[in-house]
Amino acid sequence: MTRNEDHKIQVLVIGGSVETRTIIARFLSETRDIQLIGSEENGLNGISRAKETLPDTVLVDASTHDMNSIELVKAIKSVTPTTKIIMMNRANDPEWMRAAIQAGTNTFLNKPIDESELSQAIYFLSQI
Repeated sequence: MTRNEDHKIQVLVIGGSVETRTIIARFLSETRDIQLIGSEENGLNGISRAKETLPDTVLVDASTHDMNSIELVKAIKSVTPTTKIIMMNRANDPEWMRAAIQAGTNTFLNKPIDESELSQAIYFLSQI
């Protein structure tokens, strides 16, 4: 599958609670120019979905249960290097954030997710 520049921004969500993924899915379904192309409960399924769909942006919950979120980012970048990564987290540990950036994270959003900040981050990353 190849990327088409004249399409909606394709977003994949990985990890987090069912409630968080549902809220994000509802919001993205109502957002112009953004298309949710998948929502995966765990990292392994998320990596497979990323490889299959080549999303423009992946939202990774830092509390993904089946694997370390930094290792998850590295795996996503290995299968789709141009995908932008937004890490959703609660803590602001500078060492962890530095490691996440080195792994390929483009930006961070604090949980609970603010819908306006989420859409701004997705639109901004689509321009770089």
